[in-house]
Amino acid sequence: MSAPGLSEASAFAARLRSEFDRGFAAPRAPADRALCDFVAIGLAGESYALPLAAIAALHADRKILRLPSAAPELLGFGVLGGAVLPVYDLRLLLAHAAASSPRWLLAVAGSPLALAFDAFEGHLRVPRGAVTSVATRDAAHGHVSGAVQTPVQLRRVIDVASIVSRIRALATAPTPEKER
Repeated sequence: MSAPGLSEASAFAARLRSEFDRGFAAPRAPADRALCDFVAIGLAGESYALPLAAIAALHADRKILRLPSAAPELLGFGVLGGAVLPVYDLRLLLAHAAASSPRWLLAVAGSPLALAFDAFEGHLRVPRGAVTSVATRDAAHGHVSGAVQTPVQLRRVIDVASIVSRIRALATAPTPEKER
């Protein structure tokens, strides 16, 4: 003879097991395309956002092996996620004055390089309608592709592909040593 309530508990457990199994058998729901994800950063006292999809990893307080370079944007090399990556100063790439020692590094998704910046300010998930694109680019903000409006402020969106293209151009530009 079973204890009172045991059959109810067994039925409840069976129902939970069945719902759990159905959750894995059902096709995955499509990602909500009405929302956009960004990483909010501070740079030279200004507010920026980077598309989350453009970032492979984010690290704080990593040592950068400084090397002399003809390109002032190249700070040196850092170890991120077990890989040695060249580290570029995002301040200089966005036409700001250089900082003495940026605290944050991010590894760029799909590119073997890292960008250094001042402050990580959080994750943003905003409606697609809060993101605007820039029709024309001025020289000072040539790597800005738009803006994202948060409840608190407007942040410029950094065009990571444009930054990567600029870095490739820097890496292949002739220097006095290469011309000899």
